[in-house]
Amino acid sequence: MSKKSESRTKYGTVFTVRVKADERGRSPLMRAVDVLERHRWPEGAEDGVWFAGDLPFGGVVVVPGSDTLLVVRPEDWDKFAEERRQAGPDRIDRAGRTRLAKRVR
Repeated sequence: MSKKSESRTKYGTVFTVRVKADERGRSPLMRAVDVLERHRWPEGAEDGVWFAGDLPFGGVVVVPGSDTLLVVRPEDWDKFAEERRQAGPDRIDRAGRTRLAKRVR
């Protein structure tokens, strides 16, 4: 994961990151927020992270060896609208249950 930018908002620091996916062309820019509302970039994030989720819907990122948990979602939400619409019912249900997705359909 690499940091592209950061900005301060009334909700805390929002990072724009690129989560590198194994599939070519599947490394979208994501908005990330530290769940503990810290305003610093997590040390060691460039060395690799664990991602749980579904890129078009969002997910969470854990930085191994730290106490950092970031909630992420696509920066350009509309860019993945078609992929979310084509997702099967199980995938949509899982995304909805996380309550991380801005809107599932």
